[in-house]
Amino acid sequence: MTFDDSWRAVSVVPPLAAGEVHVWCEDLSAASPWPPADVLSSEERAQATRMLAPGRREAFVRGRSALRLLVGMYLDIPAARVAVRLLEKGKPVIDHPGEAPPLSVSVAHSGSVLAVAVTRAGDVGVDVENEARTVDRMAIARRFFTEAESASVESLGVSAFFALWAHKEAMLKAAGDGLTVPLSEVEFRIDGRAAPKLRRVPPSYGTVGDWTTRPLATAPSMAGAIAVRGGISSVHCLRWTGAFVSS
Repeated sequence: MTFDDSWRAVSVVPPLAAGEVHVWCEDLSAASPWPPADVLSSEERAQATRMLAPGRREAFVRGRSALRLLVGMYLDIPAARVAVRLLEKGKPVIDHPGEAPPLSVSVAHSGSVLAVAVTRAGDVGVDVENEARTVDRMAIARRFFTEAESASVESLGVSAFFALWAHKEAMLKAAGDGLTVPLSEVEFRIDGRAAPKLRRVPPSYGTVGDWTTRPLATAPSMAGAIAVRGGISSVHCLRWTGAFVSS
């Protein structure tokens, strides 16, 4: 895979300053830099075993091991001791008493791209979408998007559709709702080639001003986005090339 030039290869986890978001990216079609041995919990290994689709199982194992290893380095603890708790609707939460402000994390994968977002700025969600997938974008847009969004997708094409989908999913993941909240409840404005701009959220999310969204360019034919409940100063796109100590 050819990554976008904005992704920086590093062998040391950089300091995570207030307001920063670090997004880590991996190519699932290549050898994994995130060794899962002795890192996953017994519950996570059992969950992986129950996944019958090999691709889904591989993505889960690599995503969860990447999350544990990265968070372990941010917190300076062994990866196997990272406490990953899932909220009712599936959002991973890091339980580490005394960590203030706490780390917020999110994991996404599509096609051969895996992404892990880490920040202390607030609840975070990340999503990536493979634009090469064959989907009936207009049927999906009419069912799940607002009328204005559907009109924009129809006039602007495939890239606009997947960019919008990634922004919406990132928002729902940050809020911890998964896909249990209708995508139409989070509305964006799309103007030409500009990134989707948030214009409406459900009352339970607060106000539009409480949120920050940013597009992610991971690789050709991939759309991505992050959403944070709060303000952010910068987004750093990173790829791991170093070694790990898992225990």
